[in-house]
Amino acid sequence: MKYFIDPYKKYYENLKDASGMSSASSTIADSVSALGTSSSTLTSDVSSSTWQEIGASEVVNTIIPGLSTLLSKLSSDVSSTLAVAVSKASEIAAKSGELKSKDEEYESENTALEELKNNPPVRYDDDNNERAEYRTWKTDVSEKTDKVKKLEDECVALQGAIDGLAGEINALEVSKAEDVSITVGTGVQNGTDLTVLDNDGTFIKISYSGSTFRVVNTKNISVVDFVKYIQQYKLEQTDQAGYWDA
Repeated sequence: MKYFIDPYKKYYENLKDASGMSSASSTIADSVSALGTSSSTLTSDVSSSTWQEIGASEVVNTIIPGLSTLLSKLSSDVSSTLAVAVSKASEIAAKSGELKSKDEEYESENTALEELKNNPPVRYDDDNNERAEYRTWKTDVSEKTDKVKKLEDECVALQGAIDGLAGEINALEVSKAEDVSITVGTGVQNGTDLTVLDNDGTFIKISYSGSTFRVVNTKNISVVDFVKYIQQYKLEQTDQAGYWDA
């Protein structure tokens, strides 16, 4: 074939059976939307819980908003990038199939034209008059030449359209996740810097208001287990008068 060549042939072969891409894109969009709803619910749940350690405000004020921003970027990427790419890829598949058909038609018509041109009838009769058969042949050659030229133009136009769609897909950009910063373990409490010094998995050593504290890391130990721990080792106010803060 003259026009249905690489990369158009590869586009056709790789995309002709990719009808499920649109459905997959929609599924991803629904999943991202569900995640966004879940993060909002989590904010409400944590805010209304009895968990009042510094970690609670960190989750509500820093972690969830950061994750929500990332989800927003992901949602935008799915709708404005992935969905667009899938749509344009489907167009490429359709136009590549059309190019294949047009090129096949062009080859058939061009072969017929060459055969027609190579087998002209006798032009003049015995009286040196142009024969009607020859005039008909000339008309057929002219019409078929115009048809072949039109098919060539259509093939070139389809190539251009496919190139344009491929260029649009390649020009799509996604959000840069590094633009979103989620800081866990540091923050500002009442205008004073709060700095994490160490985290051994169970307790976190922090510097706050010029003093050093060790607080429970409730990521790796439940609040219930922590209560059992402080009761077992008598680390509560009722057992140690020196522990002024309940």
